[in-house]
Amino acid sequence: MALTTAAPARTSFDLKSASLPVVAVLLKTTDAAQFAADLAERVADAPGFFDNDPVLIDLAPVREAEASIDFAA
Repeated sequence: MALTTAAPARTSFDLKSASLPVVAVLLKTTDAAQFAADLAERVADAPGFFDNDPVLIDLAPVREAEASIDFAA
């Protein structure tokens, strides 16, 4: 009797290991206006700081915040 094997399942994504240079932003507030003001002040001396660089936003510190983040803002 011949054995049949199932075709590998297709998924909607792949996971790959990578080491990438990124700028990590540890978000400490859900207030978009406050974040924008603080960020503008922080990078005022280097206006091209984020030019063409990938950014990782760490939301862990605001996970339990009462207010949600308005990403559209």
